[in-house]
Amino acid sequence: MRSIVGRFADLSLPELLRLLTAASVAGELALRNTAGEARVRVAAGMVEGEVSPVALAAYHRREGSFTFRPGEVEAETNWQPMEEFLVRLASTPPPGEVPRSDVLAELRETLQEVSPVAGSNVLVLAADPRPYRGMELDWQKRGWQVRILLNPSWPEGEVFHAAVFHLPGSATLAGQGGVWLELLSHAAAQRPPVPVIWVGGLADAYLRHEAVQRGAAFLLPGPAGEVGEAARWFREDVTALLERLLRPREVHPSGGALQEFFLALHADTTPEEARASLLRLAASAFSRGVLLACRAEGFEVLGGFGCPTLPRRLPRGVAALEEAVLRGQEVELEGVEEASLGFLLGGQRRLSLFPLRVRGEVAGILVASGPRAGGDTRELAAVAKGAGPLLAL
Repeated sequence: MRSIVGRFADLSLPELLRLLTAASVAGELALRNTAGEARVRVAAGMVEGEVSPVALAAYHRREGSFTFRPGEVEAETNWQPMEEFLVRLASTPPPGEVPRSDVLAELRETLQEVSPVAGSNVLVLAADPRPYRGMELDWQKRGWQVRILLNPSWPEGEVFHAAVFHLPGSATLAGQGGVWLELLSHAAAQRPPVPVIWVGGLADAYLRHEAVQRGAAFLLPGPAGEVGEAARWFREDVTALLERLLRPREVHPSGGALQEFFLALHADTTPEEARASLLRLAASAFSRGVLLACRAEGFEVLGGFGCPTLPRRLPRGVAALEEAVLRGQEVELEGVEEASLGFLLGGQRRLSLFPLRVRGEVAGILVASGPRAGGDTRELAAVAKGAGPLLAL
């Protein structure tokens, strides 16, 4: 394996060390930034290195670059588990920075002096605004600035992060559908696009179809009335959907770098070694897992961890597995009751499935259950997206 060079802006030090641990490789990691240069050696999940200013700047500020040179390393007395080394880095502030407790105290004092600033702007275009008047106060408490308009028109010069389009009732909708669809296209054309919750108009098949094609995030029927349980459910549903749309998306800036580093680590390894590395990475986030290859006659079991026994094959038609193949992206399933997956569920009913693609097709699935406390699946999801070609699926 050749030396691998990268930047901490693309791949953080914890991600880097966890990938090296999962790959079970040994070598020397050279860290470079404005604080100087330092060297950390890794082998078999252990780390030998100092909590130096260089390492602290790399950890806390993602500053600088690294070079990993694989090879044998000499035995020393001050080796420590990788996670222990990361804990030491996390608990030590970089030189010149205020300790975390002082920063928090100063932040509390500052917050007492300034008024809160809303972080999200919500546009509501509603032929009947009454259902939203009761929600407006609750939304403002959540820090959302709400603009409710009766006329179906987009306010010029304003920036919105989500929108609700509540169409008129079917009796008055005739002839107006095109206006609402144009507004939906306008929302999709914003940069970044504004996600829209589309309420009503679902009885019109053409309008419903066009709303989906033009990018509506969710389609909801209008409330049956302003009072009662159904009205309460409608308010809760709209609020929950807006929360989902406004929640900062967990865009992992190093997703591409994680894939590239994993690929570089395994460029000269066998498929069996790459499979083992992927399973070790999964074992850091889950207590049980299995790697499957998709075959016409069934799902072939290529390996696993945490399971008392592993079958050699699972049949096609298992709903949870077929859903992952159909979606082609990470799937979280609750309430799973598949008898054929009992060895993996371990008494639980929640599964995480990570499809593995080869030439654009889902060729395998990494299935896991029993999430570990504090485990982070983002690294696993990022690696799984590009690992397929290495695994000989």
